[in-house]
Amino acid sequence: MKTGKMIWIILLGFLLTPVFAEGQNPRKYYKTGDDFFETKNYLDAIDQYTRAIEMDPDFTKAYLARATAYEQIDSLEQAAMDYKRASVFLNKDDEVHYHAGRLFNDIGSYHDALYMLNKATSISRRNTPCSG
Repeated sequence: MKTGKMIWIILLGFLLTPVFAEGQNPRKYYKTGDDFFETKNYLDAIDQYTRAIEMDPDFTKAYLARATAYEQIDSLEQAAMDYKRASVFLNKDDEVHYHAGRLFNDIGSYHDALYMLNKATSISRRNTPCSG
């Protein structure tokens, strides 16, 4: 009886070790990414933002931060894709659509650029107060 309990305790310990060893949450990875970004260590920043996104695929701020870091290392396609992903969550944010469209244009993906820039313009018009 004691041997059976001991085996279960050991097995449970092995199963839970990765959970406790990880000790991080998406926000901590995001913060670490910001720290790396501030010191212009863009590759490590991207790695940290990616970890945050892996833990929380809806972490919009991490997509935006990673997009900015990708731009710093001239990985424009990855940056455009991150802005596009963020635009799903921020579908009324004209700036996110604009940046995605701008980068898609820069990499020659004109269909995507046109779509994102039209969306940005449409949002911007709705957010502009009428004067009269």
